[in-house]
Amino acid sequence: MKINQITFSSSQSANTADQKQIHQKVEDLFRDKPDLVFIFGGVNKFSSSNGVLQHVIKKKGLAKLIGCSGLGEMSCEAVTENKMVATALTFDKKIEFKTTFSYAKDSLDSYGVGKRIAKDLLADDLTAVFILSPGVDMNGSQLLKGVREVLGNQVTVTGGMAGDGAHFIKTWTLLDDQVSDRNVVAVGFYGTSLKVGFGSAGGWKRFGPARTATQSVGNVLYAIDGEPALDVYKKFLGEKAQDLPNSGLLYPFEVMGRDQAPSGLIRTILGVNEKAGSLILAGDVEEGSFLHLMHSNNESLVAGAQESARQAFTNQDSNINSFGILISCVGRKIVMGESVQDEVEAVKSIFGKSTTVTGFYSHGEICPLEGFQCQLHNQTMTITHFTET
Repeated sequence: MKINQITFSSSQSANTADQKQIHQKVEDLFRDKPDLVFIFGGVNKFSSSNGVLQHVIKKKGLAKLIGCSGLGEMSCEAVTENKMVATALTFDKKIEFKTTFSYAKDSLDSYGVGKRIAKDLLADDLTAVFILSPGVDMNGSQLLKGVREVLGNQVTVTGGMAGDGAHFIKTWTLLDDQVSDRNVVAVGFYGTSLKVGFGSAGGWKRFGPARTATQSVGNVLYAIDGEPALDVYKKFLGEKAQDLPNSGLLYPFEVMGRDQAPSGLIRTILGVNEKAGSLILAGDVEEGSFLHLMHSNNESLVAGAQESARQAFTNQDSNINSFGILISCVGRKIVMGESVQDEVEAVKSIFGKSTTVTGFYSHGEICPLEGFQCQLHNQTMTITHFTET
């Protein structure tokens, strides 16, 4: 495949020089008449007044555009904020794919949206689906429950939930010329001409004793060991509790089964309800499951990113171009701070120079666990890797 990646840093400007630069970059993006273009950028890059995106939409021709907002965007060159990275793919072979979207009224519609997306893409030769969802007022666990009900476990489902930093106010998804804060967008791939690999790892470490989720409904945790969940969590955090809910991004829960066996799932705290004494999590937690508090450091998070790359890498021929989409949690970016580039470099060290990478910092990551059952993850680096066969 031919891969062309352009980073846009300018917005709409009356300056003639800026306009010429934008025009030339857009021309460069579409020089190979791409089939599919992935676009990730800051929240403001998806506003209707953003001239760059409008230029790209007008020039797209037959290409399909898909993307979303995040707290930072990744490219082969750097991790940036409030820019826009567009990566155009021109397939060498006839790769069959289809894009779709479904409007989500609110989080209660998450399950239904998942079913609608999956039904629209379903076919006998469907092999992989890549999904981008709003990151606010959506239940990612229920979204994927709807997807699984239709597709089962035989189709690889990856993707992520759009981000807006640690604000959790409004996020954006893009499909062609439609920019929306409520659309779930997806692309399905068919046949065997495109090999899709996936990986997801965190690098977080347990501390403290295991606790029981004694009362929970969906993604709201009401009680831990019979006590109000918020009270227990504040005891864990000590003086850092005064910074909730933001400090919750730094101390997620590992969710374990009733037998305390690791499940591979981590749940971030998105919000608190002081009156109810509850924690609002980024995904569902089953009542009766065990929870372990987690923490991390740069070294562990970078190691997690590298492990995800090892799992996902499908291209063993250094002469063949391949493409990787990296979706990392906003909490990881906050922990790593100015060292955030290190996790992208760790991925690139596994993939090598023949792989072009892009991605964004998300409110949730989507990746299969064992048995190809897609799940919502938090605090991971999740990677989808594409190679033509």
